[in-house]
Amino acid sequence: MKLKIIPTKSSLQTSQPLMLLEVPTAQLTQNNSTISLHVLHEISPLIPNSDHFQHAMPPWAPSSYSLWPPTITKSQNLQHHHAFRIPAFLFEVLMRCYSSWVNSGQVAQDLVKDMTDTWISLKSSKNIKRCFDGKREWFVRLDQMSPKDSALIPGPTRSIKDVVRKLASGMKAYGVLHREADEAKVQKKEMVMHVMVNAWNASMSRGFKFRALVAPAAAQGVVLGLDAGKYDPEDFCLVAISKYRWLKPFTLPDGLTTQQVADMVQDGAHRVLLDITRSADNSLGREVHEMLIKSKFTVNVSLQ
Repeated sequence: MKLKIIPTKSSLQTSQPLMLLEVPTAQLTQNNSTISLHVLHEISPLIPNSDHFQHAMPPWAPSSYSLWPPTITKSQNLQHHHAFRIPAFLFEVLMRCYSSWVNSGQVAQDLVKDMTDTWISLKSSKNIKRCFDGKREWFVRLDQMSPKDSALIPGPTRSIKDVVRKLASGMKAYGVLHREADEAKVQKKEMVMHVMVNAWNASMSRGFKFRALVAPAAAQGVVLGLDAGKYDPEDFCLVAISKYRWLKPFTLPDGLTTQQVADMVQDGAHRVLLDITRSADNSLGREVHEMLIKSKFTVNVSLQ
C-alpha cells in the first residue's frame, strides 16, 4: 500500500510543505497545534476490543531502549557501542545533581566530581574512563531520554562528567530514573539504570527523521503460540508515518520529490520493522513477544 502525502495546516503557510504521511484509510482529527489527535472513541470503531485484544496502557516503559541495542547497532551499522550501568546507590547523588540544576541552571562541580569519581572507581565501570577520553564523541541515551532532551549537553558527549551533566539536566531522565526506582520498590529488587552509548553520527539530522506507528497485531487476531517467536512479520502493519519535527517546514533533499521521499521512508520503516521482528525471534523472551503483539509501538527512520 502506498502512503499518501497530507500537508498539515502549518505547511499551507510556508513554501516548503511539512508532511504527515499516512495510509489512505486512516481517520485523522487535527487540533490547533497541527498534530494528529486520536482518541479512544475514534479508534474503537476501527480497532474494536476482542477476545485477543483490549485497549489499555502498555505494561512496558515508554522506550525500553535497553532491549534493543543489538537491533539498533545492526540497523545503523555501528562499529562502536557500549552499555554502562549506573550503580543503584548513586541514584540519590544523581538526584542531588538534578536539584542543583533546577535551582541554579548548572550542576554544582563538587556534586559532578563526587558522582564521577565514585562511578569510575568501581570495578564494573573500568571501561567507562577509556570510552570517555575527552576526544571521541558519543550518543548517550537513558531509555526515553536522548541527547536532545538535555538542557546542558544537548549534543555529543565526550567526558564522563558530561554524562552526569546530561542526565542531571533532563526532565525525561528524571522521569525515567524515578520510574525505575518506583518499579524496583514495588518488585522489591535492586534498581537498574542502564546508559547506552553509541558512536556519534554527525550526519544524522532530526530534520530528516520520521516516526512510524505500528498497529497492535493482536487487534488483527494474532495470538502468540506456545513457542515464542512463532509469528509472521507480516502480522505487524505500519498504519502511519509522521515527520519527527512536525512543527518545522520540511526541505526536500536535493533531487528528490515528495513522493520519492515518502517511498524511501516507507521502505525504510518496513526494513526496521523486519529487523525488530527478527530480533524478537532470535533473542527476546515471551514477555517481550506478547507486548509487541498486544501493544502498538513506534519506530524511527532517518534519511541519510
